[in-house]
Amino acid sequence: MDVHRRLLTESSTYRAERARIENQTIALAAILPAREREVVRIDVVVHVVAATDDQDISDDQIASQFAVLDRDFRAANDDIDNVPEPFRPLVADARVEFAFATTDPDGQPTTGITRTRTRVAEFDSDDAIKSASTGGADPWPSEKYLNLWVCRLGGGLLGYAQFPGGPAETDGVVILDTAFGTTGTASAPFDLGRTATHEIGHWLNLFHIWGDDGDGCGGTDEVDDTPNQGGPNNGRPTYPHVSCNNGPNGDLFVNYMDYTDDAGMVMFTRGQVTRMSACLEGVRRSLAGRTETVAPLGRWTHSFEEDHDDVTVYRPQGYDFPRARGRAGLEFRPDGSFVDWSIGAGDARTARAGSWVADDHLRLITAAGNARTVSVVARTDDRLELAFRTATSTHRPSCRADVVLPFSATDFRRPPPSDTRRTSGVTALLDAVSESRIEDTLDVVLAPSSRVSTGEGFRQVAAQLAAVLIDAGYDVVQDPVVVGDGLSENVTGDRTGTGGARGVVIVTAHLDSVNHEDGPDSPAPGADDNASGAAGLIELARVLATGTWEHDTRVILFGGEEQGLYGSTAYVASLSAAERDRIIGVVNMDMIGRLNTAEPSVLIEGAPVSAALIQSLVEAAGEYTTLAVATSLEPYASDHVPFIDAEIPAVLTIEGDDRANTDVHSARDVRGNVDVGFMVEILRMNAAVLAQLLNPVD
Repeated sequence: MDVHRRLLTESSTYRAERARIENQTIALAAILPAREREVVRIDVVVHVVAATDDQDISDDQIASQFAVLDRDFRAANDDIDNVPEPFRPLVADARVEFAFATTDPDGQPTTGITRTRTRVAEFDSDDAIKSASTGGADPWPSEKYLNLWVCRLGGGLLGYAQFPGGPAETDGVVILDTAFGTTGTASAPFDLGRTATHEIGHWLNLFHIWGDDGDGCGGTDEVDDTPNQGGPNNGRPTYPHVSCNNGPNGDLFVNYMDYTDDAGMVMFTRGQVTRMSACLEGVRRSLAGRTETVAPLGRWTHSFEEDHDDVTVYRPQGYDFPRARGRAGLEFRPDGSFVDWSIGAGDARTARAGSWVADDHLRLITAAGNARTVSVVARTDDRLELAFRTATSTHRPSCRADVVLPFSATDFRRPPPSDTRRTSGVTALLDAVSESRIEDTLDVVLAPSSRVSTGEGFRQVAAQLAAVLIDAGYDVVQDPVVVGDGLSENVTGDRTGTGGARGVVIVTAHLDSVNHEDGPDSPAPGADDNASGAAGLIELARVLATGTWEHDTRVILFGGEEQGLYGSTAYVASLSAAERDRIIGVVNMDMIGRLNTAEPSVLIEGAPVSAALIQSLVEAAGEYTTLAVATSLEPYASDHVPFIDAEIPAVLTIEGDDRANTDVHSARDVRGNVDVGFMVEILRMNAAVLAQLLNPVD
C-alpha cells in the first residue's frame, strides 16, 4: 500500500485515474454478478533479479508458484476446507488462471522468464527493481503481460504491487525471493506461495480486508461481503477472532487480503471476485484478451420510429431518417464519455452524463447521484440499440432479484378482481371522474397550436390550469424552470391533509408538447402527448379535493419534459432529504388517451423501489376497471424517472403499446385521436390507489 499512497500524494493524474477506475468498478460490479464470466488466462513474465546464486531461484520454484496461483484463484486449493463454516458461502472462484508468456514483445519465442544479475544487495518499494538503469529489469508492455519481479527485498518486505491506474512503466508485482513458490529457497511461514496471491489481488484492485483508509473499524475495502475488522491479523488466529464488535463470527482472517501466515489465508469472497472481474472487464481488459471499446463519436440521433420493445434506437448524425427527426440523442466524446443533447435545450444536461464501461454496457450518473446502466443490445456503424435499466451500487443491496411483477411489459392481460378491496367510498370517488369535465380541460389545453416549454402557448395554458387548481382548493405555486436559453415553469398545487406526521402523495404530468418532425416553430398540439395526462391530472385533482385525507395531496404540471425532463429533474433536485422522505408515492401520467390495442390497456412502469405501488395499481385495475395491464421495472423517458433515481417510489401510467402511436411529436397528434372514455378507465385505476395512499379520514 506504500506505493499506492505515494502515488496518491505525488500524482494528480493518478488520483484522477483512480477515481475514474472506482466509478467504473461500481458500474461494472452492478452488472457482472448477473452473468458468469469466462475463465481469463493472463500471460506472465517473471523477471528474476539476483545479486547472489541463492537469489537466482530455479525454474521449478517459479513453476511451483504458478501452480499455487492457479489453485488459489480458482478456489481449488486443498486447504480451502479451513474456512470456518459461517464464512463458507462466501467462497468464490475468481475464474483467473496464469500462464508463462510464450512470445516476447518482439514476437520471439520465450520461456516467460528473464534473468538479470545485479549489484544491488536488496531493493525496497521505490521501484528501482523495475528498471535496468537502477539495477533491476525493464518491464514488458503492461497491456500485454503481468510483470512479476522476484528479488531480495529489504526492511522485512515480502512484496508489493501497483494498483491499476499507475504508470505503465512500473506496473506489476514484486515478490521477495524467499517468499516465492513452495520449493527451493521458499522459507516458512511464507513458503506456500500466498504472498504472490495477496499481491496480485492488489494488482487486480483489491484493498486489504480491513480497509486502507486509516479509519480503524470504520474503514472499508470497498467490498460488501467482507466483515469490518480493526486491523491486520498476523500469524494464524483461531476462530472466532472478534474485533470491531463483529461477533459472533468475527474477522475473516482466512482471506487472502489479510496479513496472516501463508497457511492461514485460503480464500477470496464473492464480492472480491466481482471487484477483480470488474478490473479485468475494465482497466485491465487488454490482459484478459479484450480489445478496447471503440465508442461511437459525435452526435447520434434518437430514431423514434425504429424503437422496439424496451429498446431505444440511435442513428449517426447525417443519417437519412424516414421522417425529419434529429431533435434529441446522445453525443459521444473521444474520451469515451457521453451526454444527452436536444435541440432547443441548450447545452446537454448533466443529469444524463455517462461513459462506456464495457463493450456491452454504458453507465450514466443522474442528478441525484445514482448510477444507471445502459445495455448495448446491438451496434453497427450506423445503428446503436440501447436498453436503459436501473442499476445499483455495489454498496447498496438491490431488491430487484426479489421483485416478481404480475405481468410482463409486452403481455397485456386482465388482472383478476379482488372483492376485498371494493368499498362504497372508493367507488363513489371513482364514479365522480367526469368525461365532460375532462373534455372541458382538453379544450383549454389544446387552445394554442403549441405548448413548447418556453413558448407563449405553454405559459397561457399553465396560467389557466393554475387558476383551476386554485378554484379547487389548492395552494398553487408557479416555479420557473431553466430550459436551455429560455424559461419554462412547473405548476404545483398543494392541499393539506388532517394527520399529524403527514406524508405527501404526488400526482404528475407534463404540460409541454413538441413537434420533432417539423421543428420547434411548427404546430405541436400534443393531444395525447400530453394534453391527455395534463387533463387527467386536473380531473384527479378535482376529485381528490372532495375527500378528506390523512396525508397531503400534491399535483405538479411539469415543463421541459420533451427537452429532457427539465422540470421534474429540477423539482427532485430542489427537495431536501426530509422532503424526499415525506413522499409516500408518485403517480405520473404521460399519454393516457389513445387506444393502440384491441382492448383498453395500460402499461404500469417503475423500478424495484416502486414494486408495491405497481402491485397496488394492478389490483385496482382488476377491481375497478376493464383495463388489460402490463408492467415493467425498466423506467424510461418520462417524469417518474428523476424520482426513481432519487430512490422515491414512482410509477408511470401510460396507454398500452404506446410505441404503436406514430403520431406523437408531430402535427398529427390531434384531439380526434384521444378517447376520453379510455382516459377515464386509467384515471379510475389511479384514483383508487391515490385514495389508498392518502388514507381517507371518516
